[in-house]
Amino acid sequence: MKAVSAPTPREFEFHPSEHAVIATVTFAQSLSRRIKTSVVLPLTFRTKDGPKVANACVDTGSDVNVISVELAKDLGYEFFDDCPLDTQFTLANSKIVCPVGQIDATIWFGRRPNLELAPTSCTFYVLPKTATPVLVGMPFLNPTEIMTKHRDKLMTLRRPHRQASSVCSIGKPKLHMACELNNVLTVAVPDSGSEVDLVSPQFALARGFEVHSRIEKIELADGSIVTSEGYIRATLSIPTHFNEDYLPVNKAAIKVDFLVLDDLSHDVIIGEHCLEELRVFSDNDHILMLATDATGLAAVNTIRVQSVIDDSVTKLREKINMRKRSKPAVGSQ
Repeated sequence: MKAVSAPTPREFEFHPSEHAVIATVTFAQSLSRRIKTSVVLPLTFRTKDGPKVANACVDTGSDVNVISVELAKDLGYEFFDDCPLDTQFTLANSKIVCPVGQIDATIWFGRRPNLELAPTSCTFYVLPKTATPVLVGMPFLNPTEIMTKHRDKLMTLRRPHRQASSVCSIGKPKLHMACELNNVLTVAVPDSGSEVDLVSPQFALARGFEVHSRIEKIELADGSIVTSEGYIRATLSIPTHFNEDYLPVNKAAIKVDFLVLDDLSHDVIIGEHCLEELRVFSDNDHILMLATDATGLAAVNTIRVQSVIDDSVTKLREKINMRKRSKPAVGSQ
């Protein structure tokens, strides 16, 4: 592991509340949870043979929508459209993959939708092999607000045990979250398509974390398998409550085991179970931000992190003001 030089991380400008909620997400607990359930988005595809249903992985850590060759052909797509020249995507371990084509699909939400309602069009890039047959990323999730306002469309299913945990992040994620690791401000990628939480070796070294030995297999978005040989344990926390001046005064926190993955394309990836534990999308979306340019964000994490917090507070202020305006005046009918 090579030493890296990094700016001194800035700390939150508030003290952790003594009322912070503390839980622990260890490997054993995370493994037990990811064997049991998976959150999917049921989609009904229009095909020449009638409507067909597929359960899509919802991946906030991906900036493209992908589908496997096998499923695309099952849906009746015998030929694929050409992708723009030099189209390629980066996986979580910085590996480059190239799609074999793309399809424009017509879909409805749900397993038994009202087909008289207007459908939605969606472009999927076709990969020879995938960890999940179909995946919808932020180009689909952001405009449809599936993860926030329309979570009722999601479904939790049981899934069988697999040898490797999946990390389906593909492309350059534009969604980021402001959080703390051991009380130090951090910008992470919230990845609802990841069954584990990850950090890069450079990040672990720069922050002074002790790396414990452990072998864990990880399946990437293209179905390939890589190995993590260590993990760190840290307290992950997010601000949840603010005072009248919009300054954070309370937070939720959990202890998490993060796998250390060589060549990780981001500093930190927060997986689906921690996102659910902290209710990031349902109750605490004020910590989320869409980066206009995600290129190199991890490399300047500690430099740009304060602007992320500023954006988060601005979002929260707007939400509070909207709620105040929507409340009827005292004594009004």
